[in-house]
Amino acid sequence: MGSAFAHRVHASAGNKAHGALLRALFAGALFASMVGLASCGLLDDEDVTMGGVSGTNASTAGMRSYYTDTANAKNATVMVYMVGSDLESQAGVASADIEEMAASTVGTNVNLVIETGGSSDWSFSRQASTTTRQRWLVAGGEVQLLGDAGAGTMLDAGEVTDFVDWAASSYPADRYLLFFWDHGGGTVGGFGYDELYPDAPALSLADIRSALDATGKKFDMVGFDACLMGTIETAYALEPCADYLLASEELEPGQGWSWTGFLSVLEANPAAPSVDIGTRAIDDFIDHYASQGEYDVTLSLVDLREVPSVYENLGDFLTQAQETIKADNAKFQELSQARSRATAFAEGQVDQVDLVDLVDRTTFAGKDELKAAVQSCVKYRTQSGIAGANGLALYFPYEAVSSYDGMRTTLQQISYTKPTEFYDYFLSVMGSSTSAYSSSGSGSYSDGAGGAGDGTGDLLDLDGLIDALSTELSTPSEDQAAASAAGGDYATDAYAGSSWFTDQSSDFTYQDLPSSLLLVEDGSQYVVEMDATLWDALADFQVNVMEEYNGGYLMLGSDNVWDTTADDNIIVDYDGTWTSLGGERVAFYGDAPTAQSDGEYSFSGIIPALLNGTTRIDVVVYYPPMSQQGDRTVGYVQGWRAHDMTASNLFGHGLSPFNEGDTITPLFDFYDASGTYQETLQGDPIAMQESNMPVSYESFGDAATYFWGTMTTVYGDAIDTEALSIE
Repeated sequence: MGSAFAHRVHASAGNKAHGALLRALFAGALFASMVGLASCGLLDDEDVTMGGVSGTNASTAGMRSYYTDTANAKNATVMVYMVGSDLESQAGVASADIEEMAASTVGTNVNLVIETGGSSDWSFSRQASTTTRQRWLVAGGEVQLLGDAGAGTMLDAGEVTDFVDWAASSYPADRYLLFFWDHGGGTVGGFGYDELYPDAPALSLADIRSALDATGKKFDMVGFDACLMGTIETAYALEPCADYLLASEELEPGQGWSWTGFLSVLEANPAAPSVDIGTRAIDDFIDHYASQGEYDVTLSLVDLREVPSVYENLGDFLTQAQETIKADNAKFQELSQARSRATAFAEGQVDQVDLVDLVDRTTFAGKDELKAAVQSCVKYRTQSGIAGANGLALYFPYEAVSSYDGMRTTLQQISYTKPTEFYDYFLSVMGSSTSAYSSSGSGSYSDGAGGAGDGTGDLLDLDGLIDALSTELSTPSEDQAAASAAGGDYATDAYAGSSWFTDQSSDFTYQDLPSSLLLVEDGSQYVVEMDATLWDALADFQVNVMEEYNGGYLMLGSDNVWDTTADDNIIVDYDGTWTSLGGERVAFYGDAPTAQSDGEYSFSGIIPALLNGTTRIDVVVYYPPMSQQGDRTVGYVQGWRAHDMTASNLFGHGLSPFNEGDTITPLFDFYDASGTYQETLQGDPIAMQESNMPVSYESFGDAATYFWGTMTTVYGDAIDTEALSIE
């Protein structure tokens, strides 16, 4: 066992290929991405070297006409609704983008107006206010203050309407483009975080739809320079209001879009086709990050006129899937595994997966028609380094089901009802599953075999402790350092009490699965002997590690990366080393591997910590593919994100960088001997490097260490192995 289990993957084992939460940024590129303030400048066509992927062209029969007659446009008004938030106050990212806008040639044929607010600091102008909303005109390389829009949160649908009405009446034009700038949380999280009004809820898709409806205006293009907004739900919400959507499936890197080039193209030709404008924006986006060695970026231009066709085909596909599953309950496994393994974004925290990648993993009727509709409506997209990113994401509740009640209401508000009818059934099947489990696999399997080589000790009869820990880890208290993916049944009283929930236990035939997993010796290691039933039921697997401490147990973390033997049994192992940062041990909670377009895998995860002794943060660690790792320095710190922002499903452009003098204090969850959470303990402070601090694996101390495996099933339930020990 030459390395920690976090860095091995058996590609054929069917691991879910989550999209990387944040990307590999080497040799200082992270710091440059977050805080670089220089304008990108106008890129010449020959400078755009990476290119993207063009969509197909579906028949236009039955489609509405475009709202905007771009071919005859003589002028355009571009509106930017910029909520600066902590992205501006901490890194000046909003000001950097305003400088890029000013570096464009707009001012004659294009009116570029901006509303700013929502940040405690601005750096682009001495006139910028930190207390009120302001409106600006960008022309001739200058940014001119036009007026004050009053105090109040930017996360007000009425303020969006007022800004659009003001812009359109003050600067009437033949075509209108509206861009939202800030944090994004996708279909679930919505748009926007206002630093001045931290309790203000994000704008939901229903809020944005109602705000634009109230203007009575139709837009050539609506875009989000924000994370995760490139979804079918966003597109469906905006279809009555606009012709095109420009947005990202995945989290955006630090600087967001490159604004100079596509604005200059529009200024030079206000009748330029929308696809040409979007293509230039995407090409500049690709080229900018490629120059920094950053390829895992996504940005797509979606033809909203074709979205009703996608919606109808999606409804047909899900209806066919539901009917097939009802006729043959075993087909549920196919769809659940497809959902588990489809390319997911933001580490699966927002329950968004690539729509085409999901469909490609199934055999249900209607998949070809749905796939073709998506590939046509996505007119242009990045050629991402993320395998399975095809330009349009789908909200499919699976891992963060606690959000579904609220999301269901939002989706109904925008008349997005066909998918919710399927989700009601799908989630009810998952939520009813525990009553169908047999006890055929229950009990202790300890064989007293003794040492298994390589430091691995006895099988331990800790069933009760592991069960308690699994429950605790799946339902963390607010004080716990990290929410592990370990264990816990899917169904809860809250789901069972929801209006959409129907008990399926008497109508659905579930697989006969054990309540615990047998570990057997295989040479120098222990394995879970996987038969066809277990493989069919497998959605995910992880290894959890803890050590004895003060009469209880200290959680070191978990990893969703695993390996198999030649005969396809899952190995449960741990080599005794753990994540080290600056020579200090830290808790680490890993995500599943991300498939790269070159066939390799990268990994990511978080270290729970306090920043400078006060602010609870998640330190994000990236592990490049094996071919790029060193002997002991196997990963890098990319930066940090606010823990409470993650909880609210909002994600900013990239990560916040560590600055000179910053320290982190690692956090560890402590459980008593019965497995009940007691408190979160603090480790020793660690001085942070400004960029790309290396992460290694080291041996620490001589306390007894325990590890066990957890299998998550296609029904959302967890089955644990017994614990193994390293003395």
